[in-house]
Amino acid sequence: MVVKKREVIPKKKNVPVGVKIISVLNWISGILMIILGFIALWIGFTKPDFITQNVPLGTPEAVLAELQTTLSYIHRVALIGGFILLPLGIIAIFIAIGLWKGRNWARVTGIVFLLIGAIIALLGITLKPTTNIISLIINGSIACYLLFNKKVKEAFF
Repeated sequence: MVVKKREVIPKKKNVPVGVKIISVLNWISGILMIILGFIALWIGFTKPDFITQNVPLGTPEAVLAELQTTLSYIHRVALIGGFILLPLGIIAIFIAIGLWKGRNWARVTGIVFLLIGAIIALLGITLKPTTNIISLIINGSIACYLLFNKKVKEAFF
């Protein structure tokens, strides 16, 4: 007698609606970070010749030197920002895909990034209190939801 092996079909995970919403928000933020990263890199790699060439005649040398120094600084900051935003945008999209599919690695990675964002917001409260308090509340709330909600834990384990 031949016994057929029973195929095990993986059970589809029922990911809560809140996690799906967080996934969509990660998609949106990831796409925006990638777009802003490319814009920042474009700004960083272009030369500001059109500005320095169109300065009115008779402009003092000190003003020209200050303008060039400022533009050089802006280009460096744009390059650094672009090189930071691009990978973060890609990571956000991977987290979004993982959350949508109910992957625990995406949940853990998302929680880590949310907690890092909450810590940065907490440290920045003295600089921009309103913005950073809102950021702290949002990051903390989403991290707590992904960490402690019973339905979320059941969906990812």
